[in-house]
Amino acid sequence: MEIMRAQRRHAARVFELLGEFARAENQPVPDPTLYFKFLDDGWGATPRFEAWLVVIDGIEVALALAFNIYSSFQAKQVLYLEDLFVVNSRRRQGIASALVQHLANSAIERGYARLDWSCKGDNPAASSLYRKVCDREQPKTSYSIVTKRERNPTGDAEKLLRWQSICRNLVSQA
Repeated sequence: MEIMRAQRRHAARVFELLGEFARAENQPVPDPTLYFKFLDDGWGATPRFEAWLVVIDGIEVALALAFNIYSSFQAKQVLYLEDLFVVNSRRRQGIASALVQHLANSAIERGYARLDWSCKGDNPAASSLYRKVCDREQPKTSYSIVTKRERNPTGDAEKLLRWQSICRNLVSQA
């Protein structure tokens, strides 16, 4: 098993694995027209993410996508694991654990504060893995504002305006 940082030449396979991941999670598959944006975002002049692959017998069987965030309390970078996927035929072989450990070691080598990630509560296999490899479990609730306008243009805009109003009120009360 080899864990390697994906290079530009691996972008098509990374994109393909993301499609497999989306199907496994019953999510929409990435739009093929976004491939060139994805290519630029990952391997352009200012990369927005890094991709890691696990290769076994010359075949890429697992993927991790991560990017930098910032810990204001520690004044250090944090590596955030956004996506972790292992193809079905290679699951339960320690590949995901090895990949998470590799990313944690990478964060340590870079002097980062930590490696962070989140997991959907309805994924017991992933939750079990993460409990085995992590130092501490953070109870949190996540929220998102969907910026994709096609779903409900007025609803999303109204939510965004309400959110901005709440933020302005919080700032004015401080």
